[in-house]
Amino acid sequence: MRLVIHQTKDPHLVPSISLNRGICTADKRKRELTVFWQVFNAVESKKATLRSVEKRGSGNQAWITTFEGEGGSDHGGLFRESVREICAELQSINGSLKLFVPCPNQRMCIGENQDKWIPNIFATSALHLSMFRFVGSLMGMAIRTNSLLELDLASLVWKRLVGELANLSDIFRMDEAFRAHYQLGRDVDEQDLSSCASERDWIAKGITWTYRSSMGRHLVLIPGGGDTDVQWQDKDKYLAEVVRHRLSEFELQVNAVKEGLHSVVPPVVFSLFTWRELEAKVCGTSEINVEALRKITDHNLPEKERNPVAVMFWKVVEKMTNSDRADLLAFAWGRRRLPPNNSNLRLKIELLSGRGDESLPEAHTCFFAIDLPKYSSEEVMHSKLLYAIRNCSAIDND
Repeated sequence: MRLVIHQTKDPHLVPSISLNRGICTADKRKRELTVFWQVFNAVESKKATLRSVEKRGSGNQAWITTFEGEGGSDHGGLFRESVREICAELQSINGSLKLFVPCPNQRMCIGENQDKWIPNIFATSALHLSMFRFVGSLMGMAIRTNSLLELDLASLVWKRLVGELANLSDIFRMDEAFRAHYQLGRDVDEQDLSSCASERDWIAKGITWTYRSSMGRHLVLIPGGGDTDVQWQDKDKYLAEVVRHRLSEFELQVNAVKEGLHSVVPPVVFSLFTWRELEAKVCGTSEINVEALRKITDHNLPEKERNPVAVMFWKVVEKMTNSDRADLLAFAWGRRRLPPNNSNLRLKIELLSGRGDESLPEAHTCFFAIDLPKYSSEEVMHSKLLYAIRNCSAIDND
């Protein structure tokens, strides 16, 4: 895979992109003001392929970022910040892009996988499909630069991208209500499917030739389906049609994503991946393992990891929630996830000379580094570190 990636690298310089994210958060920006829209248009206008890669700071990047009105020189941190902003906009319930929407379980707060998102099946215009293609290009960029995308997409999406067949369980895992509806006609078990509903019970339900889409809208399966009852003898045909429609409802959007992905990374590469491996390659894992983080840390302190400040730091990190650890990564590096292959990645911890309880920790996102004051206690460090990672997100003179 590495050879194919290297041989298909674009030799041109990566583009420089000036962005204005304003004062609004990702979910409040109008479409034309989103970072996604600005990068999408800049890449299009500069005819950039996203196959170009430039080594800067602690990693590779596909464009050089400037945030208007904000300080900072992009040695990786600003690029990663722009990628984070894009992902936040793509997965925003009240956002303006509307390319992805919460899966049914997330909308109804039931079942598993309530963090998953799915393509908007009604985003079908030429512009929408161009934007979906750009999402695919960003996935390819993530593979080339090892810059993870903080996306939580349903398994149906990833399976289609690698050519794996999706099945009923993929729908059930993100749509508990559909599972219940399906059980009206069949007794669903992972190992066995057998008829269970009586004809009288079926007729009493008044089921018509319609189905509820992943976005909650009722759509017809046949002309006039809303006014046509499904007869008992047609039950199996009806259920098969519903499943067929549900398994293929994202086809247009995911095919556009796939086209963009293949424009950056050759299709032959994906024959090597399962859907889970592709997801990990593009998005990493949202679980931050403390030991994994410790193993890639350089303690640039007297006595190294035995320094009291280092010992205190790891005690604080161990007590953090996973969300706080993700915030810590973002504070230090501009990303909320560790890549699956992070052996070449190094977090650097240093001491802020002459600083104590009155000071906050400082970060250098371009170089994946944290400077820690010499705090008097674990409680003080915990308080100061949490305040910094939750409130000091703006990049200034990084």
